[in-house]
Amino acid sequence: MQRNRFLTAALVTAAAASLAACASAPRTPATPNVAGTWQCGKQTLVIEKAGDEHRLTAGGRTYTLKQEPAAAGVWFEAKEDPSTWFWAQPGENTASLKGLGLPPCVRK
Repeated sequence: MQRNRFLTAALVTAAAASLAACASAPRTPATPNVAGTWQCGKQTLVIEKAGDEHRLTAGGRTYTLKQEPAAAGVWFEAKEDPSTWFWAQPGENTASLKGLGLPPCVRK
């Protein structure tokens, strides 16, 4: 009887340990690759990844971007000017330069 209790306890413990190993913390989705050249109407944007940062160059000016929380996709906002941003979503990419909304952006 004692041996059966020991085996039952050992099996329950092993099963719990196996389940705990499978239940890891949720993974943070990888940031989509937004680096490249984008055409937003007549405006060309170049986004480069530099280490942990992204840089957006447009109209002769370069902005350092920081990633901000987004309801969908990924949102990058210029550290120097929050009215300058790039939003990459599945099927749609939009941007604003100094508060001026641009037409949808397509990768060149």
